[in-house]
Amino acid sequence: MSEVSIFSGVIRDEIAHTELLFNLLRCSDAFLAQFYYFITRRRLPEGERKIYSQLRMGDDGRPDIVFDFGENVPKVIVEVKVRSSCLPTALQINKASGSGYRNRGEVYFLVPGGWKHRDEVTRSEMRL
Repeated sequence: MSEVSIFSGVIRDEIAHTELLFNLLRCSDAFLAQFYYFITRRRLPEGERKIYSQLRMGDDGRPDIVFDFGENVPKVIVEVKVRSSCLPTALQINKASGSGYRNRGEVYFLVPGGWKHRDEVTRSEMRL
């Protein structure tokens, strides 16, 4: 079962999947801390935090989820894929000329276990 997540069988499209994840992150500090550690392998930074869903970042695209902890901490960008066949965009993997998510922060991909495009991102960016 390479495409199983806690939303399997309930949420089938990427936007709904992302919005439910976003709502859990906003509503539960415990879930937020665990998810942030799962993604980054670091503790959740102290202080004020902002979490965005589908934030437009000009020419650098519109990431699924963005964690913003202020000027002193790099933004963390999470791109969610729910189907193993879903391709990353040029902006997501910084193949667009001069633009992309990496211009704005650290990028991580939350993907199904059988995601077919693993070779397009580094291992450290991928979370199954």
